[in-house]
Amino acid sequence: MVIPGNPDLVLGVTVKTVTIYLSNDGGVTVSNELPLTTFDSRCQHCSDDGQCQIKINSCEINGHCFGDMEFHPTDESRQCHPEKNQFAWTHVGKDGNESEKSNLYIMIGVPTAVVLVVVAIGITIYCFCAKARKGKSNQNKII
Repeated sequence: MVIPGNPDLVLGVTVKTVTIYLSNDGGVTVSNELPLTTFDSRCQHCSDDGQCQIKINSCEINGHCFGDMEFHPTDESRQCHPEKNQFAWTHVGKDGNESEKSNLYIMIGVPTAVVLVVVAIGITIYCFCAKARKGKSNQNKII
């Protein structure tokens, strides 16, 4: 079932089962109840008994189906990559590769962590040396 709109704002439904009754005389006599399952075949596979599973090469995001490598309808930085996550968008760069954001976090995060560790070691060494100097100057005063 295709529901128009932004999948971030409109929750969709990929599988829905309803119970129906059939009649050909205006409802005087009706058949036994029958389950009717409707589903979006782009991302769902359903068996005759109504059991449904997500297809391997698709994504189901907020109740909407997307094919492998299909972009978000309003944001081309998000793409369906079922091998990574079938239930959430994968952020991709302008060239369609994995997110520039992820690479940016690594490029900024790792050097920042290294600098912080170096600063922490520097402060520890400085404090240790200052304490050692202070201890020596106190020994000199006693002598």
